[in-house]
Formats: sequence, structure tokens, C-alpha cells
Amino acid sequence: MTKSKLTLSIIKATIGTLLFILIYNYANIELTKRYAQVDKPFDLLSKFFLEDNSVKTNSPRVMLFGIDNHYLKSQNLMDEDNETNYGYIFPNDKIAQFIEKIDRLSEKLPKSKQPKAMFIDYDFSFTTAIYGKEPTREDSILLEVLKKPRAYAILLPKTSKYNHIESLADSRVQELIRSKKIVFVSVYLPYSKDSKTRRYIPYASYRHSVTNQEHNYTSASVEMWHLFNQERNISKEFREQHVVENNFIIKTYKESLLSKYHKPSHWEMLDYYSANYPLEDIDRDNFDNALILLGAMYDKDDIFEVTSSASKLSGIEVHANVLMTLFYFDGKLKQFDLYKSSFLVFVIFVMLFLFTDRVLRLLPTQSKIFLVNRGFSKLMISLFITSVVMGLLSLFILLHYQQWFNWFVPVLLFEFVGAIEIINRYIVKKFHRED
Repeated sequence: MTKSKLTLSIIKATIGTLLFILIYNYANIELTKRYAQVDKPFDLLSKFFLEDNSVKTNSPRVMLFGIDNHYLKSQNLMDEDNETNYGYIFPNDKIAQFIEKIDRLSEKLPKSKQPKAMFIDYDFSFTTAIYGKEPTREDSILLEVLKKPRAYAILLPKTSKYNHIESLADSRVQELIRSKKIVFVSVYLPYSKDSKTRRYIPYASYRHSVTNQEHNYTSASVEMWHLFNQERNISKEFREQHVVENNFIIKTYKESLLSKYHKPSHWEMLDYYSANYPLEDIDRDNFDNALILLGAMYDKDDIFEVTSSASKLSGIEVHANVLMTLFYFDGKLKQFDLYKSSFLVFVIFVMLFLFTDRVLRLLPTQSKIFLVNRGFSKLMISLFITSVVMGLLSLFILLHYQQWFNWFVPVLLFEFVGAIEIINRYIVKKFHRED
């Protein structure tokens, strides 16, 4: 290796690193993430390296109960063609029955071992009369159950200005709302330009049903995470001008040998159960400060296109994966330190420029336009090598430090600097020949 080669590599690496510093932060701001597909690097790592490996989080047990085909047929709410027969709104008395089942089990447990919260992912904007504001018999059954005293909080979705439970002129309901035993949360999940859901939004703003004032409703997942992180200021932590990285990881289910109505997730603290799974068959320790999620998971229900091999998930499954991601990253996913990133990029750039130049010498000359072929070969080799090296570095940082290093930015910059060098050489050689 000649001194001139090393000097040239250092100069090119310096240029690439300076460009990296300028672009790296911009690639993570909200405007770019919303209108450009810069999340693809995270998608690739998540899909091929993260979704099938088991991870234990510093979290309580999260129990996802699905209103699935098995449950609906057992309740005569689905026909032989897998079509629901209850109309637009799911019967609220069935939700009340599920809450009562959890209540009965919870009462048998020591107070310190009872569930922490239950999130019910059903819209209560209107009564089951559809656009009627007077509660039906089914609504009244649910309301009476909600008003009962219990150790755990109940989280309900807020999806529009009006919510018939939030607006109730019932002193007991309003007392439970003030004491945060009933909490209204946002369930908004944004779509990227490719129609896939890969991010969560920590807050959504709606007018309060009673005060008519704009109010920020915390995301269901963030609210549940905050129950175990009360000392954290989520208003400050999740309300920065630019949300650096609020991507979430999706993990698949393991094959269950015991029951097809119970599937453990590769998130080791997350389990899926059919909503009519016998609670007495579940280990009591699983309910210790547990977070319980209830939502629709039947065929033909509203689904979200996601970036994992699962392709499509129900809304409650997305919320469960967001929740586990929050515990895994101890909040939102933080960007890897810019100074450390810049140093790593500089060192790797120097090594890669030297390495690809050395590999290029082994390539045969097979064309009259030798320089163009040589340059194209160099770009292809460097693209492959740089992608592998930067991708593995990003994966290492993500797994060991739970921080995000956007590996796609240095790959593009490495190719950009290399392309400029090739074009420069081509122009110089062309003018040299003409002279």
C-alpha cells in the first residue's frame, strides 16, 4: 500500500464523513420520515434478523386476548362462512363478561399480584344503537361493570371528539376518569407512503367530550409502558419537535405444542390467547402486574399492512408489538451518538476505500472502455461490501445498545464519493487523450 493511496483514501473518507454529519440527522427528522421511505433500512434488519429471535424484555407479562373466529363461533356471533352476525358494533355485554372474568380471577390474587391494566381495543364513540346517544341494554351492562371498584386501570380508545362513555353525566364514571381508573387513550397508527404501518404516534389530539377543549391523548402503548415508568416525563420524552425513531419491532409467534388457542410470542413476555381460553389454565404468576389487551383478531377484521413476514396484523397485535418495543428500548428508540457514528464511518470508509481498490486490481480488463467497466465493477463491489459491513454494524448497535444507526446513509455516501471519483477520472482521461 503506497502512501498516496492511503492519503487519497483518508481524503475521500473525510469528505464522506462530513457529508454524513450533514445528512444523518436530516434523515431522521419527522418530515423526511413521513414523506420518504427512509425506514427501509430498519425494515430490512427487523424482518431478516429480529422478528424470529426470542427476546426477554424488562416488562411484566403482557397477555393478548383475541376476539377471534374460535371465540365468535363459540358465542354464536359468526356463521359458517366466517361472517359476523352482530352488525357494526361488537356487543358490549360480551366485553363486560370478559372484564368480569378477569375481575373474578383478580380478586383471588394478593393485591400486589393483581393485573396492572386492561386495554380494550373497541370503539366506544357511540352506543350500540349506532349514532344513538342513549345507552342500550348492552351498553348499560358494560357501564355497570366499568363502575365496579378494581385494582387495575381500564384503558379505552379515544377516536373522535364524541365518546359516549367519556361524556356520561354519571358521577361515578367521571370520578373513575379523574382518578385514572378509566383512561382514554389514542389508538392512532400512521401509514407510510407505501401504505404500511411501521411507526407509532405517541399522542393524538382530540376535543374532550365534556370540556370541548383540545386535549392530547397518550397512545395506548405509551400509556401502558408509563404505568411502569412513572418517574419518566413522557410529555417531554415523547413530544420533541422531531421524533427521532418511533419504529416498532414485530415478532412472530412460536408454534404452540399445547393449544392452538394459545401462542407464545418471540417476545418472551407476550402471549396470545383466544378470548374464551380458560383463565384457570393460565399460570397465576402470569397475572402478576400483568398488562391485558383485548381486541378483534378474527378473519376479515380491519388489518394493518406491516413490514414483517407476517404481512398483515390486527390493530391489537400492532399495539402489543409497539408496547413490547417500548419496553425493549426503554422508551422510544434513540439515535446512536452522532460523534461515535462519525468516527466509525470515517474509519470504515478509509478501510473500505483501500480494500475495494485492492480488490479492483484483481479484475481483468475485458473492454475497450476499460475505465468505465473498471469503475462500474468497483461501484458494484463497494455497494455489496459497504452494505454488508454497515448493516452488520447497525445490527450490532441495535442488539447490544438498543440504539439506531441508520446504515443506509453511509452506504449511499460511500457510493456517491466513489462515483464522483470515477467520473473525475473518466473526464481527466478523456481530456488527456484529446490533448
